[in-house]
Amino acid sequence: MRPRRLTFTLVATLLAGAAQAAECPTAATAEKGFMLLQVDTQSEFRKHYGPIVKITNRYGSPAGQTVFSYRGLIDLSRMGAGSQQALYALSDLKNLFPLKKGARQSRSSL
Repeated sequence: MRPRRLTFTLVATLLAGAAQAAECPTAATAEKGFMLLQVDTQSEFRKHYGPIVKITNRYGSPAGQTVFSYRGLIDLSRMGAGSQQALYALSDLKNLFPLKKGARQSRSSL
């Protein structure tokens, strides 16, 4: 009984060390960009121009989807192999930020 318990404890300890995740991006490292990886899905986030973030999504194939978003939160355009979508903001998006808890904002777009 004791060798079995010892073996289980040893295996559990080794597996816990092998299941560590990569470090989360911080404000300093996010400037260089970062990637989110899942099975058959890869999303790469990079600062593009000013407050615009370029997000490249790949879903198990080389042909992917490119999304440009305002501060990484509001999609402005989405381009993929089969479709394109653009959002034209009629209101100034700068006025939406900084976000505050409980505050309500509205924006107009086409």
